[in-house]
Amino acid sequence: MKIEPAIKEVIVPSDALKWPEDRAQEWAKGILVGGPPDVPEDPRTGNKIEWKQLKSWIGKKIRIRARPKGLIIYLDDGSKRFVAGDTASSKKTSSHKLNISTKEMRKRTDLESRIREFTKNETNIYNKKITKEIRLTQKKTTTYEFWESGKRIRDFLKSNEDVNQDTIWAALEQWGRGNYGYKVQWFRYATYFFDWRPELKPENPIFLLSETRIMNLIRASKIPQERDNLLEACISGPLKGIGDSQFKWVTGQSSGTVPDGNMNLFNQMKKFDLKIREEKKLSEDEKTELFMMLSKIRDEPRKEEPLDIS
Repeated sequence: MKIEPAIKEVIVPSDALKWPEDRAQEWAKGILVGGPPDVPEDPRTGNKIEWKQLKSWIGKKIRIRARPKGLIIYLDDGSKRFVAGDTASSKKTSSHKLNISTKEMRKRTDLESRIREFTKNETNIYNKKITKEIRLTQKKTTTYEFWESGKRIRDFLKSNEDVNQDTIWAALEQWGRGNYGYKVQWFRYATYFFDWRPELKPENPIFLLSETRIMNLIRASKIPQERDNLLEACISGPLKGIGDSQFKWVTGQSSGTVPDGNMNLFNQMKKFDLKIREEKKLSEDEKTELFMMLSKIRDEPRKEEPLDIS
């Protein structure tokens, strides 16, 4: 049985010219036999190569290594598999110390094994390829799946009190790399979403909103009642039907993205935001005025990175 470190130097194929970041990571994970790929490197200099730059390396050699570190094991039947190191951590820097006790080593091994088992399972049942398929085949949002992921994360953290939530979020991004996984921020807000509304049922109208809208609602206010009032306005009030970017502008977020730098309208909309937060109803004239303002700074269509789900 042959064993080698999960580090490979390979030639970037011509297909990479058409690859979005997720597809490039999927290719790299295949090279590592399932090991989550770290950012590629120039084997001559050790300099990092961003995934989006991979198309510039067609025909050239790059180095791919797994993070967490691990081994590729070649089995007698001709198959091979990736095995993460027993104490391989999700952290960028190693925290291992010399003269570590056997007890401490076992403790770390157990901790990393629990994190790895959960994150591998979570990124297999919740990733961009799966949510894309749900949107296409079921013609619905995947905000419920977003909330469910947050619930599973919070449940895991409650039953594993020795695990830091930042560590689990980082591990989820890490093990999702090459598996169409989401970024740390996505899992962070999925957890915050569950914390905000832990008792939701699948039929709740909140799930008609996009994941982006939920994240913007959470960012809009830390005060639960204000957040609830803004939510109600999105579901059945004066903010119903507006785009996600428009919602950000109404609630005073992301001023730098306002089309044509129309800061005058951006600032004028604050008065409507304040009334909605305070659960004060807008008059018909105010609703008309808000509608006219929003029509002048239209929402930009959502840009989705091409996703290869073949």
